[in-house]
Formats: sequence, structure tokens, C-alpha cells
Amino acid sequence: MINYNFVHRIYFTPVQLHRMDASVSDMCWHCQQGRGTFYHKGRACQEIKTFWESVTQSLGKIIGYMVDCDPVMYLLNYIDEGIWSKHNKQIITTGCMTAKRMIATNWKDADQLKAGTWLQSFLETIS
Repeated sequence: MINYNFVHRIYFTPVQLHRMDASVSDMCWHCQQGRGTFYHKGRACQEIKTFWESVTQSLGKIIGYMVDCDPVMYLLNYIDEGIWSKHNKQIITTGCMTAKRMIATNWKDADQLKAGTWLQSFLETIS
């Protein structure tokens, strides 16, 4: 369901809330530097970028291969058929879904988006 919500942009962004109520700021809740569009919240926000980079680095250490920080992979769960075994694809997909769940549950609070918190949640998911 989380992937469906991301693809269909179900989550309200600061820009959408600002359109509904002008007293609400349209700035990103995480970095306070850019307009909080869905694109910004998914890819351009430095806080979110840093989180995804730490997730892909951790996944790379787990499977023993470098995992690119590719938005198509982590937002749409599209993993190139090339070098990945079925087991590694499952690990990457589960890791990305865990990260998206963390982003969704902490949509307004970036303090919870840390690599250690992700790893703990990932280990709970796979066990």
C-alpha cells in the first residue's frame, strides 16, 4: 500500500496544504530550504537524499555489491535484471520498502530518518 501511495501521490505536501490554507508555509518540513513539492520531498530534499544514500550504502554492505541511489529503484521498486540475484533483489526491495515506510510514517518529522533506525526496522522486517 505504501508503494501505491507514493506512486499516486496520496501524501499531502506543504505546497498542497498551502493551496488549501495560505497561513500554512509551503516550505519543506525537513530542510526548510525548498518548496515542499512531491518531487522535492521524494528526491530533491537534502535530508531525504542523505537518508536514501545511507540506505543504499547499507544495502550495498549487506549484499556485498554497490547499490546505486537511483530514484526509479527506490521509489518504484524497479530493479534492473542485470547483475542481481533473486535473493539480492528481495533484500533491496525489502530495504527500499522499509525506507519508504519510514518516510511515510515520518512525513513531517525528519529526525527519525536515520540509517541506524532504518537498519533496526529493516532487521525487524526480515526476521
